Parts: sequence; structure tokens; C-alpha cells
Amino acid sequence: MRGFILSFLIIAISSLQLIAQDNGNIEERFIYGIENVGTLEQINSLERNMLALDFIGELKFDIKLDKGTARMEFTVVQPDPTAEGRKNIDMAEIKRLIIEGGMTPIECTKVN
Repeated sequence: MRGFILSFLIIAISSLQLIAQDNGNIEERFIYGIENVGTLEQINSLERNMLALDFIGELKFDIKLDKGTARMEFTVVQPDPTAEGRKNIDMAEIKRLIIEGGMTPIECTKVN
């Protein structure tokens, strides 16, 4: 009986971990090339604006001020496509944020 309870607890804990990992969200990774980067403040402002978007997960930058370029790597987190009330992600919003920051968006590439 004790072995049964222990086995049940192990299975229950494993199931909870799987549910926590698979919350139905889809994550996609992108890299966006940016030109005309003049200051770190432009990047800091873009970072704040990007993180304010509800669909952005991870975000990091590779900045080369001497060349006036940056590479923005980010994760877009979307609810399960079959979920009720799902919003479509508008990648044009990201392009708009780059342009509003006085920089030039070059190319957005999906990594995975």
C-alpha cells in the first residue's frame, strides 16, 4: 500500500510539472536588425517599449554603437491558436517602435 501511495505521489507531481511547462502558449524567437543607432538611450527606450507589449517574453540586444547598428533578439509568446479570445500578434507594432525611436528596422528573421 505504501508503494502505491508513493507511486501515486510521484505521478501526480510529474503531471503538475508537465502542466506548468505546457501552459498552451506558443513561443517563437526572432532577430531584428536595426541601423541608425546613435545612443544607448535609444536602445533603452526601445527596450522599455518592447517590454510593455504583452506578447514579448525574453528580450536582449547586441549593440555596436561605433557602427550604429544593433541586433534585437526577442521571444513572442502567443496563446494556443485554438484558445478562445486569442489575439493576433502584430509584428508591425515592433517595426513602429523602432522607427519612433529614430532608428531604422532592417530585417526581422524567425529563428525557430
